[in-house]
Amino acid sequence: MKMACFHAMQPKIDTDAQAIQPVWSMVNTVDIVLGALYWPEFFGDEPAMTSYSLAVDLTGKTYYLRTYDNFDIRKIDLNAIDFAKVDYQEHAIFTGANYPDFEFHGAVTGAQAEHRGAA
Repeated sequence: MKMACFHAMQPKIDTDAQAIQPVWSMVNTVDIVLGALYWPEFFGDEPAMTSYSLAVDLTGKTYYLRTYDNFDIRKIDLNAIDFAKVDYQEHAIFTGANYPDFEFHGAVTGAQAEHRGAA
């Protein structure tokens, strides 16, 4: 119900590519955080959680994926795969987070230098 309401309230989106970001915003609202929910009758003593989320562009044949341990959105474009030539493959999706440093270009300001301990 929550997702249907969010979908109905979205402004008009002209292309499938423009829809991806609002989809992830909606998915964020229903994630089950590790440790927030326990269902002993289904999962034993293990906490329930959202281990991975998918957004699918059915028209474009594209899957977007993220996992609990890596929120980087990964794209699988089925149009780019020649299924007649490619062999079956398996890939781990739970790979851990990779947090690259954000690089600032240009001179370091006085406040940045002070923060770094170099006045």
